[in-house]
Amino acid sequence: YKFDSINEPANIYLIVPTTKGAQQKVGLLKILVSISCDLLTDLVNVMTFLQHGQPFFASGMWFLIMYTKGHGDFFQSVAVSEWLLSWEIGFPTRGLLQAMKAEGDES
Repeated sequence: YKFDSINEPANIYLIVPTTKGAQQKVGLLKILVSISCDLLTDLVNVMTFLQHGQPFFASGMWFLIMYTKGHGDFFQSVAVSEWLLSWEIGFPTRGLLQAMKAEGDES
């Protein structure tokens, strides 16, 4: 893209969902990313604490992982199955919201 003058603004186009259903689908995709990355980022944090010589913080983080994930579904397969049902319906279901709450999800 070539500017005609230095003061001319760049034309940047974003695809923005305009319907309520499309907005709900975008929200569901954000939830899927959060569900998918939750356990991985927690384990990376524990490893980072151990690599930097912080066993107190690593053990605290490990305790929190076991506390939130140990009461139910460690790999969040229930949350993923509820997400698939929500994707088919088009909005977050009660089951998905309960699974996210039970797992301590931050989304």
